Order: sequence, then structure tokens, then C-alpha cells
Amino acid sequence: MGEIRLSVGQVNISNYLMVNVREVGNPTVIVQSQVIPPPVPSSFNLVFTGLADVVHYVDFRSSADGVSLGLLLGTFVYDVKDEIYATEYRFYVVDGGGPTDPTASDSSITDPYLNGKIVSTVYREGFRPLRPSVEFSQTGSTINFLTAPLQLFGSGETWVVEIVYKTANPTGGAGTFPVDIIELTSDTTLVNIHQNKLMEINGSGLQLTVTMPSFSSIPEGTKYAFQTDHGAQRTAAIVIDPGSVNFAWVEGVQRTTLYMGKGEYLVLIKKGSYMRVLEWRGDFSRVGELVYKDIPPANGVAHQGMWDDIAGYPRLYNWYILNLDPSYFGSGSYPAVPSGTNKHKWCIDLVNGKIWFPDLGGVFLRVTDSNGDIDTDRPGGDRKPGTYQGDGQGPASVNFFVFSGIGVGKNGMHNPAAGLGPLASYGDGGFVSSTGASGTNNNNERVGTFDVVNTASENRPKNVNMNIYRII
Repeated sequence: MGEIRLSVGQVNISNYLMVNVREVGNPTVIVQSQVIPPPVPSSFNLVFTGLADVVHYVDFRSSADGVSLGLLLGTFVYDVKDEIYATEYRFYVVDGGGPTDPTASDSSITDPYLNGKIVSTVYREGFRPLRPSVEFSQTGSTINFLTAPLQLFGSGETWVVEIVYKTANPTGGAGTFPVDIIELTSDTTLVNIHQNKLMEINGSGLQLTVTMPSFSSIPEGTKYAFQTDHGAQRTAAIVIDPGSVNFAWVEGVQRTTLYMGKGEYLVLIKKGSYMRVLEWRGDFSRVGELVYKDIPPANGVAHQGMWDDIAGYPRLYNWYILNLDPSYFGSGSYPAVPSGTNKHKWCIDLVNGKIWFPDLGGVFLRVTDSNGDIDTDRPGGDRKPGTYQGDGQGPASVNFFVFSGIGVGKNGMHNPAAGLGPLASYGDGGFVSSTGASGTNNNNERVGTFDVVNTASENRPKNVNMNIYRII
């Protein structure tokens, strides 16, 4: 927690002086207030402690009764930091011979190191600390003693000067990030307590939405971490700015909403008017990728052809599908299965908020032959990714001989005048056929048949089934 320390001079009012503190990110709520009754001192100090480490408004008001808000005199902006005071000590020995040691004839201590430092007190070793502005004062690099007894140094005396600094409170250990873990189980708008923390997403629905606070209320350099190892949600949506004015840079793209899948870790830092992604571990850069897996991936969906809700796949839809070439898309309307080759393409039904995942079951994937020197059967307009091609049989030549004669017998007959083949005999592998009784008619028909063994409903090479998934 942080604090505000103010030194107030003459305010020239006869009413109560009311000083209210509000957070910039939640300006309608007064988090602390102090009232100074009349007559208001010409100068005084104010301290507000236990404040959140965010930017605050400090309002000065003239109130008639110390209760009503009255007239606003002025508003100041104060960036509260979770800070503590660190202390440094400097030692000086009278007549010690050091470059900054005083001599017995001096009445002050001068050390260039003190210039610009805040000296909280000075004391002689073994004696109490001196009071600032009453017993000593600081002018640049010089400590002046304000009472006569203190202006006399004794040789060999050791004097101590205490210097203070404000530094960040090392909550959770110096430099530690995140300083704590906060579980989010429902849609949440972040406030100051979430700064520099890890948000553990643990939702029960399809998507859990986290909305960032107003950019003006986030101190520069503030970090936010998100983790999605738990929960039933498919997606965690991190809304950078509902007004789409501010954004986050992700792989060179400006995005106003970041979508996290399962098992991912994201770290953001405030930089100017946008959030910078310091770290993102997970599948965000693989969205849309096809993978072969024996076990379904955490951020994957099977490709067997199906209708599903667009809202259920915001990252896949917005970051991948909408950027595809038109050749990937077919036509279809929910709930019917798209007709013909359309079922092998993406189909979008905006009326019903549905999307058809291409049916890739049982087909082979082929690298696009853009110049058509190999895939010559595919029309030129179809030589694009995502187009479907049916099966087919390429050219084939089958050669066989038919031997025949004018009759059928053990050794047969032949009729050279009829242009028939040579004499056929058993065992020569030829075919002999007759249209009439055996051995009595010319054989003018030449019919040969053969069977293809191991028949199937398609032409295919040897293969092994694999599951294919689309990264979402």
C-alpha cells in the first residue's frame, strides 16, 4: 500500500478545508478525507496512508460545515507508489583529516555528497538526534547548526548525518513479479488490486471475459499476468479497451481483445497508450494449424465436418478464418450438411451464428500445384488451397493375344486365307472359341476376358488412419 504526503501553505479561506482523495479509475468514490477546521493554519502537513498503488485525485474544497462538499478550490493528480524510506548514514570525525571532515574551528559540516539529498537528522555519537529547522538546517551540501552550543566542535568527536530515500516496497521480495495470485471465476473488470498480480482463470462457462481498467488509471510500467491451466472455459478473452481506442501489440498486429486458450500464460505491461506483450506461452501463434495427434490437443477440434457456434471459437474465427483466401469457403446453411464439395470447405452461416468445419475425414491432403504441371486434371480456377478433387483412374495399357482357328480340336485347324492366327494347341496360352458345333464351323469371334483381383471401392495406396485436429 502507498501513501500521499503533502505540505500545504496559505489557503486564504474562512470555512473548513476539506481534502478528499479519489482513485482516477473509480472517481465517484472518496477513499479518504481529512477536514481542517477554521481558522486553517497558514502551513501544515497532510498524510494519507494505506492507499492503493494507483493514480489518485486530491481535491481541496471549502466546506461551510465540514460535511458538505462545498466549493472546489483545486484538484491535483498524485501517482501513489508502494514506497518505503531507506536510510543512509555518513560519518564525520572532527580533525579526522578526511576530505569532508570538519575541524575544531568549524561551525558546520560541508560535504558535496549531501547536495540534493534529504537529511533527516544529525547527531553527535552518543547523543540524541537533532531536530530539523530548530537545531540544524541544510543548505545544499552544508549542514548548519542553529544554536551556539552546537557550533563548537571538539577534536576527535564523531558526527553522524542521516540521509533518507523513498524506494519501492519490496513486497513479495525485491523485484518479484507477480506479487500475488488472484483467482477469477467469473467475468471481471480489473481494478487496482489486480496490478502486478497473476490472474488465475478458473471459469465454468465456455468463455470467461476479463476487462482491463481505464488506461488513464494504470501507472506506467504496471504488469498483469494471466494463466489458464484451470477451469472449464475454452477461451479467456482479455479486453484491452472496450472502446477499441487502446490496444496490445501481438506479433505485429494491433488487437483490442486477446484470446487465450487452455494451458496458456500471458504477461502484459502498460506502455504509453497500449499494452505490450512481455511473454505469451501457448498455442496463440498456431491458431488454424492442422496437426496429427493420437490424443486430442488441449486447444484442438477434430475435422470430421460439423456445424458449431461461431461464438465458441472467437480466436479461430477472428484471427484465422476471416483472413483466409476465398477459395477456402463454400456455401451452406445450418443445420443441413453442405452439398457436394461444399462440405469439404468452410461455410459461414451468420444468420444462425454457425460455422461449418470442413470434412477432412478419409481424404488425402495434397500440396497445391499452382502451375498445374503435375495436377493437370484440376481446372486452373481450382488450383487454390482448400479446393476439393474427387478420385479418378489414370491412363493404363493392357496387352494380350488371342489365338484362334477354324475348328476346335486337340491341335485345331487354321485358315490363313481368312487372316486368322496360327494353329492353336493345348498349353500355348491362347484362346480358341467357336460359334457352332466343335470342329465344324469357322471361328470368327475373338473374345477374351480377365478378372482384377483384390477389388475395392476406390484406388488408394497403403495407408494408416490418423486423427487430425485444427488448433483453435
